[in-house]
Amino acid sequence: MDFDVARLNMVESQLKPNFLTDKKLIDIFRSIKRENFVKDRLKARAYADENLEIAANRFMLEPVIFARMVQAAELKSSDIVLDIGCGTGYSTAVFSQIVEMVIGLEQNEKLAEDAEENLKDEAFCNTAIYKKDHNKGLKDQGPFDVIFINGVVDEIPETLIDQLKEGGRLLAIEKNEKEITQAVLVKKIRSSISKKSLFDAFAHYLVGFEPEQKFTF
Repeated sequence: MDFDVARLNMVESQLKPNFLTDKKLIDIFRSIKRENFVKDRLKARAYADENLEIAANRFMLEPVIFARMVQAAELKSSDIVLDIGCGTGYSTAVFSQIVEMVIGLEQNEKLAEDAEENLKDEAFCNTAIYKKDHNKGLKDQGPFDVIFINGVVDEIPETLIDQLKEGGRLLAIEKNEKEITQAVLVKKIRSSISKKSLFDAFAHYLVGFEPEQKFTF
């Protein structure tokens, strides 16, 4: 399989027709080798428009959803990003090409090890991986300009909102009142919080953010 062709096709056939307009982001998605962040058995599907299961109940967001959420974050070169549920490091790699520093948070030990290995290249020298629970964030390393959650959340914990800087943005996927999953953008402005629905986005719950089980007796 020619991965260079597959990568170009992803950009031209998936991302650009679906409202990815930021030229710098387009160049980044053309250059970062997504196939290097998945196991051999998944490489042929690395650029498919689907959520890839990279471990039990763990998924790499499909390219269009991920790209549009990143674009909505309106990243700046001075930003510090917390990338929650970074998996094997692909999302962290993308952020690293734009911002000052990216901290990938991954609670699956094997995925965290894979991310560290995948990000050893000098091109990703402004990254760090932490092996801790997703839903607690990294208070000691904050506050952050951007917090990005790689999956669906039942609700956004207050502790993550507290880790946003003034003017900070949080991107996640939530279910609305009609049980439709949508990407959302949360902003913290003068200590008040606003939330905007961006677009419908099919994805899976990220470990640590699932709904609490309700028991009936």
